[in-house]
Amino acid sequence: MAATLALLQQLAAQLQRGAAPTPLRWIRALVGQTLRMTPVDNIDYLRSDAKYTLIAWRGETHQPEEAIERPS
Repeated sequence: MAATLALLQQLAAQLQRGAAPTPLRWIRALVGQTLRMTPVDNIDYLRSDAKYTLIAWRGETHQPEEAIERPS
């Protein structure tokens, strides 16, 4: 409980200072059994269902690629 309170106080202090949150830069997802780090700027779309999120992007070859992000 003390750790949660300390985190909330830290976040409140950042908001009062006007500190903007750091934008998300990477998404981790599985392509088969391989973990892939995909830059957010390269993502074309995300599609979620009840269990997984499909991430679609264009890779280095500019061909469409897809990966599945599993819930943590």
